[in-house]
Amino acid sequence: MISPLSAAAIVAAALSASALSTAAVAATMEPYETPKSLLVLDRFTEMNLEAYWRDLVEECIRASKGTGATSEFETGDTSD
Repeated sequence: MISPLSAAAIVAAALSASALSTAAVAATMEPYETPKSLLVLDRFTEMNLEAYWRDLVEECIRASKGTGATSEFETGDTSD
């Protein structure tokens, strides 16, 4: 049977070795660089969303033309 003192020493040694190996891995890692394919995908997604919103705005403008004058009076009670 392992004594509690030696068990604690084993755990402390394992944690110390784990911390050292984590630090060694972190020291050798290079900074993350976004792959070019993802940058291209981001750009096309941005262009697509911009075109979509532009189409929605144009559709709203076309739909609002010819609908007549809108009332400037409140239709509901907005007081508190």
